[in-house]
Amino acid sequence: MTEPENPDAALDRIFVHDFVLPARIGAFDEEHDRPQQVRFTVDCRIARPTRVPERLPEVFSYDLITDGIRAIVAEGHIHLVETLAERVAAMVLVHPVIQQVTVRVEKLEVIPGSTVGVQITRQRR
Repeated sequence: MTEPENPDAALDRIFVHDFVLPARIGAFDEEHDRPQQVRFTVDCRIARPTRVPERLPEVFSYDLITDGIRAIVAEGHIHLVETLAERVAAMVLVHPVIQQVTVRVEKLEVIPGSTVGVQITRQRR
């Protein structure tokens, strides 16, 4: 009996973990007054290259993720972490090499000593 083929076997992973930025986020009035520290974790599943890359232009750079997050945050106040996570996922999935993305957005200052947030996974259609 043969083993079932693993669809993830042809995918590699690129990630950005614990990327923290001040962001204007929150639905409550007091959250509109000042930015909050927000932590982003982004895991991307990418199509495995046909050969081993040797130069930066041959890979999907994590800089595209961090620069994209900075641009989204710079657009202005966002009411919900869910909305922010969806925007990050959509930004990443624009790149054709990305097959799937998991985005975790955490607000670090809501409850002292803990984090709150959301995690979503989206796939290329």
